[in-house]
Amino acid sequence: MFEQFGKLLYEAGQYMVEEMEHPKLYLVRHEKAAQKEKWFKIVFRVAVDIETEEVNCECGLFEHSGIPCAHSLKVMLHLGFRTLPARYVLKRWTRDARDVLPPHLIRYQKDQVVLACRTYRHTSLQIACLEIQALGDANVECYTEVMHQLARLKAKVEPMSN
Repeated sequence: MFEQFGKLLYEAGQYMVEEMEHPKLYLVRHEKAAQKEKWFKIVFRVAVDIETEEVNCECGLFEHSGIPCAHSLKVMLHLGFRTLPARYVLKRWTRDARDVLPPHLIRYQKDQVVLACRTYRHTSLQIACLEIQALGDANVECYTEVMHQLARLKAKVEPMSN
């Protein structure tokens, strides 16, 4: 999405802004309108509400795909917006989009307890056991101690596992 946004921001440079009703309504016109096909739309109306930092273009790209269009971006640049208003950064385009998962993938959600995932528990236990095994292989004394501690641990955990 960052790449798509970059393309739209680059495309915004091809438009000229004409103020119709400052600061509420603007016409955004493609600078090479004469070179475009007849069916190609070259003028877009962009409405702005400065107080809420809401920019609405008639092309409807934001409403359709959730990414601001080049026309809206051009008007934002024209008005001196330093940052993209938070309203135009949808959660589904961010790294936190994992929080919006279908039910069968909910266990991977960011705020879910990872211990509830059996695969995670299995993998982390296996890694810890392999580390203990490597330590126990070091010499006879380590082997004896590891086996003693594993027997104690097994006796303690076995009743809880039932």
